Amino acid sequence: MNLYRIVFIIIFLLLPVALLSQCENFFVNEIIISGNNKTKSEIILREAPFNAGSNISDFEIDEFKNNLQRSGLFNFVIIDTLINRDCSIVIHVKLIERWYYWIYPIFEHADRNFPAFLKNQDWNKINYGISVELKNFTGNNDLLKLKLRFGFKEHFSIAYSSKEFFDNKVFSVKSGIDFFRQKRFEQKIFSNLPVFISSDTDYNKTSLEPYLLLTYRPAFSGLVAFGLKYRRLVSPVNLFYYDTSTNFPIISEYLIFRIHQSFDNRDNKTYPQKGLLFENSFNLHNALNGQTSTFIEYFGNFQFNYPISQRFYYKTEFAASFLFSQNNQNLSYQNIIEFNRNFWIRGLEVYYFDSFSNFKLQNTVSFLLSRFRIHNLPLLLPESFSKTYSRIYLDGFFDMGYAYGSHYRDINFLQEKLLISAGIGISFETYYDRLLQFYAAYVKNINKTGIFVNYKTPIYKVF
Repeated sequence: MNLYRIVFIIIFLLLPVALLSQCENFFVNEIIISGNNKTKSEIILREAPFNAGSNISDFEIDEFKNNLQRSGLFNFVIIDTLINRDCSIVIHVKLIERWYYWIYPIFEHADRNFPAFLKNQDWNKINYGISVELKNFTGNNDLLKLKLRFGFKEHFSIAYSSKEFFDNKVFSVKSGIDFFRQKRFEQKIFSNLPVFISSDTDYNKTSLEPYLLLTYRPAFSGLVAFGLKYRRLVSPVNLFYYDTSTNFPIISEYLIFRIHQSFDNRDNKTYPQKGLLFENSFNLHNALNGQTSTFIEYFGNFQFNYPISQRFYYKTEFAASFLFSQNNQNLSYQNIIEFNRNFWIRGLEVYYFDSFSNFKLQNTVSFLLSRFRIHNLPLLLPESFSKTYSRIYLDGFFDMGYAYGSHYRDINFLQEKLLISAGIGISFETYYDRLLQFYAAYVKNINKTGIFVNYKTPIYKVF
């Protein structure tokens, strides 16, 4: 009797494999969705490259799963298939939704990254407040966000984005308004480090920024975004980039037009193992008064992720940025600092640049120390928190960068030099798109080795 049971189990397990090997394509009889307590079914089906009644391959099922995982709506996506002898198929999508409503206190450092905070240890540069994020607000993958932040860089904002703009479901819209103010901000750069101007009582910088963003997503991996923002920045004390001896109040007003294009078929936005990312952004800052001047920015990024084996992975990323303006125009030093804010290579996170163009190439080889593991948490927690996952990687990296076109290259020693760093590290990936990284980096240009910590989430923000 036991032998019959064993034979039956073996046949039961191997039958789907045998059917799979005989069928090059499958006819989709039905798509069953479960676990979407909040998310509407049409939002889920929109991520499928097929419909019930279509002929598909197993590759399209994998693409469906990847699209759902990248949506940011679910902690876990499991797709089971029932294959019939006639090569028809029933697809069962099992989902565990995330916790969508977040009300949390803000207590954070105000440096541009964590290594900078560890180096500076300036406890006056702390932000605090409260943030409310109502994700998947109506079940349509929309977002309502409120923020009240005080401290070093005060920020008050309200924003709403919807994925259900127009009936064809390929358009989304985002709108909001931000208000920033600071008593202390980066006035200029000396020796590739920021020089701050501060006041104990008055705000040295205020900025009002309402915006509207329309996104068109014709394909699962590609999108185009068109944005419009009004920015009114008031500073009683400021510096122009080409004449840092000029100190007087300015009110700069810009109407910013933005075009953003991206292609992203990576299997994961937190720590991808395979896939491509290719994106370009053009920003026209049209000056609305004579105190500042019009300029154009370009940002480009290319990332390639390749699985060398089941445990070894390779990632290369190339980014380039350009700022175009006429010589000796009235550009605020703040415009140049903001343009270069995201330019750094590992090991040089604390340094600032004031270039008009920059390039960086980052290469990483990773070894999967701990495979994908699901951890069951105490039963008292809601289902959105009852399970988590983890992956741990050992990383080796080699970075290069170059910043060109600084007007003050004589006082900023890292300008117009080939920047090189190399090192090793450990990356911890877990749910809710969290990535914690520890790494040691040697930087050839300063002949130093340092220990760095990065904690990040893959936030996509065009405006």
